[in-house]
Amino acid sequence: MLLRLKQLPLHLLLLPAFFVLHIVNEYYGLLDMSLAGRYTFYYLLLSVVLFFAGKLFYKSNQKAGLWAMALLIFFFFWGAFHDYVKNLFPSSFFSSYSFLLSLSIILISLLSVKLKTNEPPVRATIFFNFLFCILVILELVEIGGNAITGANGLNNLSRKNPQQEIIVNKADSSRYPDIYFIVFDEYTSTKALKKYFNFDNSSLDSAMRNYNFYIAGNSKSNYNSTPMSVTSTFNMQYFNLEAEELIFGSKEIQQAWYSLSRNFLHRFLKKIGYRVLDYSLGADGTMTPAKFTRRNHIKILSGETFWKRFQHDIMWNFLLFWPSSRDNNNSETYDDNNNALNFKRTLAELKSQSDSPRLVYTHLLFPHPPFDLDRNGQRINPLQKDTPISDSQGYLEQVRYANKLIQQIAQAANQTRARPSVVIIEGDHGYRYKAPEVETTELQYMNLSMFYFSDNDYRLLYDSISPVNSFRVILNKYFNTKLPLLKDSVVKIHYLPAN
Repeated sequence: MLLRLKQLPLHLLLLPAFFVLHIVNEYYGLLDMSLAGRYTFYYLLLSVVLFFAGKLFYKSNQKAGLWAMALLIFFFFWGAFHDYVKNLFPSSFFSSYSFLLSLSIILISLLSVKLKTNEPPVRATIFFNFLFCILVILELVEIGGNAITGANGLNNLSRKNPQQEIIVNKADSSRYPDIYFIVFDEYTSTKALKKYFNFDNSSLDSAMRNYNFYIAGNSKSNYNSTPMSVTSTFNMQYFNLEAEELIFGSKEIQQAWYSLSRNFLHRFLKKIGYRVLDYSLGADGTMTPAKFTRRNHIKILSGETFWKRFQHDIMWNFLLFWPSSRDNNNSETYDDNNNALNFKRTLAELKSQSDSPRLVYTHLLFPHPPFDLDRNGQRINPLQKDTPISDSQGYLEQVRYANKLIQQIAQAANQTRARPSVVIIEGDHGYRYKAPEVETTELQYMNLSMFYFSDNDYRLLYDSISPVNSFRVILNKYFNTKLPLLKDSVVKIHYLPAN
């Protein structure tokens, strides 16, 4: 009985389980486990379909199992293998799809013929059963160890530098200000718009000064990435990363969102009686943007497979006819609707009074691409235009639209109210794409930075303040926390190519 069990191709079920469990361990505490379970089901279903297809041809469990195993190894490990070959032979014919795909087809075809003429591969079946059984057990042991040691805590990139304990007198909470932190994603500074786009945005600055705003004209974001920039702003510190020149991939994105969901400022303000209202990238008031998280989780769970690599590397040539183009269109519609709703909610909060102090965080996904809105906020369909606009033109159209919203915010902020108020309008980073005939690192960090204090006392602010110090200044001003200001620096990040 045991011998017969060993001879069954159980490795076809163990391989998909190992593949997903290994990813879960690598991203422990960061993945949506329901999505991981769904992809496990998909991969198991693929294994079963391949096995029964092989069974129809070979009439043997062992032969069908080994044939299916060859296809599954090709499917699951294509990405890792292709990357390895590209490192050995960069920009070479030997690392091209033409060569590697042809070679793979030849090898699988030779195996298919050999299986047809040879005896059932009993030893190979036992070997693969044993190998993947051991690998699955090792992954399960590691998951257990991670759970016992609380390894998910290591994903908090701010864990090594906790803020000093802050003691605040709660006696008169009526003096606590309402705080509005409003991010326009990728909105660069007036100085950068003039230098790199030849676009004069000084009219916005003049209007905002008339509304008693302070403009930090030489501000630069600390990171050129939304999750890193916003999270460091709310944690009021730089991340505990070894050095600059960080290679920023899927895991770092997830760690940044994880750190955001546990940020210091929210915990501190809630502790002293603040209501925290989140009108940001997430659905239903969640700090973590579900749409982006899901997209990254899918890439993590499937990005190394042959099918996803083939889609990314080859199928982009047929993008207009590929179903994902329709999905992108739906995604852009979602962004537009979400932006409009979040802005409406923010304006309503600005115009209302509250018995308890509030922190309102709003994140609007423009002038960040896709550049699908014109200066009036109307949707642009590039396929219907006689002359498609360039990225820089599209960006400036959305800057003009953002300016209209910013002035509405400023007007609402200047209403008389019983409670003090603070409004920060900020670009989380600068323009991260190609400016007209220019590629520069500086432009990725030069960001919009405007402050409104209802008492118009801006003595603690300065022209080059960076986001990491924004809330340090506010806590010092309104809560007398005496937090030291950090050096205003930029941390260079390099992005891994999307898979």
